[in-house]
Amino acid sequence: MAKAKRKAKLTQDNLVSRREVLKSLLAMGAVAVTAPAVASQAQTTKRVIVIGAGAAGIAAASRLQREGHTVLVLEARDRIGGRVNTNRTLSPHPIELGAEFLHGDEVVTWDYVEAFGLRTLEAGIGSTSYVHSNGKLQDATTWQREMTGIDGSLEDVLWDAADLWTRGGGEDMTLDELIDASEMLQDLRDPSVRRVLDNMYGEEVAAGTTQHGVYGIVEAAYDGDGSGDFRVQSGYSTLLARMSTGLDIRLNTPVRRIDTSGAGATVEAMDGTSFTADAVIVTLPLAVLKKRAVEFNPPLPDWKWEAVDALGAGKVDKVILRFKERFWPANLGELFTDKTLQVWWQPGDGRADAPPILTSNTGGANGALLADLTAEEAIQLGLRELSDIFGQDVSRFFDTGVFTGWGADPYSGMGYSYVPPEAYGYRADLAEPVGNALFFAGEATNSVRPACVHGAIESGLRAAKEVMG
Repeated sequence: MAKAKRKAKLTQDNLVSRREVLKSLLAMGAVAVTAPAVASQAQTTKRVIVIGAGAAGIAAASRLQREGHTVLVLEARDRIGGRVNTNRTLSPHPIELGAEFLHGDEVVTWDYVEAFGLRTLEAGIGSTSYVHSNGKLQDATTWQREMTGIDGSLEDVLWDAADLWTRGGGEDMTLDELIDASEMLQDLRDPSVRRVLDNMYGEEVAAGTTQHGVYGIVEAAYDGDGSGDFRVQSGYSTLLARMSTGLDIRLNTPVRRIDTSGAGATVEAMDGTSFTADAVIVTLPLAVLKKRAVEFNPPLPDWKWEAVDALGAGKVDKVILRFKERFWPANLGELFTDKTLQVWWQPGDGRADAPPILTSNTGGANGALLADLTAEEAIQLGLRELSDIFGQDVSRFFDTGVFTGWGADPYSGMGYSYVPPEAYGYRADLAEPVGNALFFAGEATNSVRPACVHGAIESGLRAAKEVMG
């Protein structure tokens, strides 16, 4: 995602602000990340298995271990981090192949960043946003005024209309359909504007305006997250590594079966190894759950599968290209397009040692198209589209490139989750425990802050609290 999540002006009564969440986490010691806690005599220690060593799993496991519980993390990959993955070969500075930004200056991630003494860089300082639409490259402000006459964020305008629509009890529909239904949005009805908006949403929340439901957008208010986008200077993976210090993590251990039919739980890995515990926290991505990649005994209840199937698993993919020299404006912040690759930015923004590299982030329907491409095909597509945008053959400047197809990754199958029309409220069901031994976390279970790392962290802390009772 390229931009900070908007700070909602209004939220529904059932949405909890980030400050309220943080207050409760602080009260129970969830963000005291530096010193292990000792379980009190009155507290019953538990053996807990966490499935997945992404942000949610690591947050849950570290919280439980600090409280004196015995925790084992089973991770299918040969690394921790899940959809956080930092590349250190393309550039002197870290390049993020997955999640890239801390979205907002008030999110829970900062408590870990500050506790570990990590440095950050604010993205977009002194930069200019651009739009390429209908064969024309313009700065975003000029394009927007010419095409819509609107000053300020188009996404805010769309969100405000969606908020008013839901408060009035309007039927759930896609955001694109809302543009036709709401008189507030008549300035957005030009086909080229709709195309760019679809791409903006696709890259940011893994579902375009033609996919995302109105009620789902309002539910995900991100209230209290603050403003700005920030990068971890040493790489996002550094943060996850520090959070996981001291945890028992078994890599290369994909899970086949979770059995909670007896007392406690038994987890069977693909290689036949079995592990027992009092409770299991499942942080598998929504797309993996949709594939029924893990067997549950007893089977998950129908209401849980209904939630899994109703929510959308949005594809997000990145094309990262390194060049011999820069051919784009030095002040380029974000470049939104009406093409297949939806947005480009400079991952070395604000760094003195930044070589000429562009990252493209693409989600939604276009992300699904990219998921079917080989790395070479995706890189060549990027070069062709950049050549068209800048009116010259940029392949003569090309050095090397990387394609990360999260949609085709067997252990993620997606970028972020989203809420299609008529799926409002299912995130809460996805988060709901099953019995006394089976718990769920991950960005898809966070109703207010999905599709972001801090939302995943919050979900892990919430699941840990549920396990402890």
